[in-house]
Amino acid sequence: MYQELLRLIPEIVPVVRKSADFIRAEARSFDPEKIRFKTYNDFSSYVDQTSEEILVEGLSRILPGAGFITEENTAGSSANSLNWIID
Repeated sequence: MYQELLRLIPEIVPVVRKSADFIRAEARSFDPEKIRFKTYNDFSSYVDQTSEEILVEGLSRILPGAGFITEENTAGSSANSLNWIID
């Protein structure tokens, strides 16, 4: 199984880069007014949400049967034998 997952890396890297490029671009024009407070000392922004959505969308195509455990709760499934963890 490990070797099979390693073979996915060439497909995973562009998805991660797309998310990172979005974060870098938004860092130049980030609007602090768009920060939301989840709980005490726990903040989230549109950048967090969108970058997570980019990852979930791209990784879903690479490994369709896998679930997701995400910090911003952008994906609903985590009861699978394989799960992506996005934090």
